[in-house]
Amino acid sequence: MKQKVTPFHIAIPVHNLDECRVFYREILDCEEGRSSDHWVDFNLFGHQLVIHYKEKSPDHDLHTNAVDGKNVPVPHYGVVLPWETFDTFAERLKSRGISFIIEPYIRFKGQVGEQATMFFLDPAGNALEFKAFKEMDVLALEIDLNLTLSEKITAAKEMILPQNSKLSDYMDEKDFSKLKSFCLDSIGLSASKFKRYLRLKPFYFSSILIKESIGKSEGYDLYFNKQANKQKKKVMGLEKLEDQLILVNKIDM
Repeated sequence: MKQKVTPFHIAIPVHNLDECRVFYREILDCEEGRSSDHWVDFNLFGHQLVIHYKEKSPDHDLHTNAVDGKNVPVPHYGVVLPWETFDTFAERLKSRGISFIIEPYIRFKGQVGEQATMFFLDPAGNALEFKAFKEMDVLALEIDLNLTLSEKITAAKEMILPQNSKLSDYMDEKDFSKLKSFCLDSIGLSASKFKRYLRLKPFYFSSILIKESIGKSEGYDLYFNKQANKQKKKVMGLEKLEDQLILVNKIDM
């Protein structure tokens, strides 16, 4: 049984209801639904967007955080598009006079999570991001909830390097030394955990390393992005990667 992403519902404040109504209908091509004198429903790529009238706030300053060297507006919302749709959509927006906060470009090029992205504002100052992942599996849109134990074991084995192979075979000695130092010293992995993770193929090692390093460092991408793109396969079996690792360690290879 596949659990797929269902449409989301989002309601945003606008101080200029009529102007925003035209923007979402005519510029973004959103189909208009129900409405009243203070709100309007739209179909935003299959999701429900509602613009609600709210008096303009005097302190409506745009806050940004740095991502990939660019100032990303916070908060923002938007849609993940198919990779092949992104450029066409971006060109359509350009032809309709959209002024971008961040022009359409490829973020994390050549890395795990490579994505196309763009940011712009609606007439009320709400920030929108539209993006597309080169490898949609990175977004983990589906989780297989009903695998048998045999299937889980097969999936877990897929995560493990071939016999008589080791992770250091995928990088030179200098990089492996940097990796070990990064894991043990920078993000605080125990030596036993590091040794256990070394059984994983580069993509899965990269995945668990990203999880371990969240909030601590972003240096993980120095080591595995190139290999991870080559090795990447959809993670199967269990919802939590930690649970997969427990299963991996019980398998007699």
